[in-house]
Amino acid sequence: MERRHNHRLKILTYLRKLKILNKNKGDNERMLAYDKAIDNLKKLKHIYSVEDVKGVKGVGEGITRRIDEIIRTGKLEEIDSDNDRLIALFRGIRGATDADIKKWIIMGYRNLNDLSSNRKLTELQRLYIKYYEDLNEEIPNEEVRQFEKELDDILYDIKKKHGHRITFNISPETD
Repeated sequence: MERRHNHRLKILTYLRKLKILNKNKGDNERMLAYDKAIDNLKKLKHIYSVEDVKGVKGVGEGITRRIDEIIRTGKLEEIDSDNDRLIALFRGIRGATDADIKKWIIMGYRNLNDLSSNRKLTELQRLYIKYYEDLNEEIPNEEVRQFEKELDDILYDIKKKHGHRITFNISPETD
């Protein structure tokens, strides 16, 4: 006898994520729709197929489509693909741990502007968010070489003026 898989917990988890996402977007109507669907789906002991949710109050066409995707694939693309993008984005913030990133995603933060409103950020994290683009932009090699040449000229002039009293040890670690 083939054992059927109960998708109830996974479905409720994804619907809660969608509820939080809509709450943080300020879409109270959708948030309440997910809330109603979640409350009614919690009353079911099992969800083996989409047929099990048909007729459940608060589960309309859109939620049924999402439930079908979760049952068929084991995930919900609109949440999971967004999570990959957000993980990459939030990893660019110095001092952000994996636990922080997971918490921010669960709380529904979807961009740096949203995240900057979080009162629990450290001062370092706030600075990294403020200057995110500059800090994560690659500097072209030619620009680095030009800066290095200008710095060498300045250091040469200083050493020439002050002679033996100054020594410099500059690492040649540039690409």
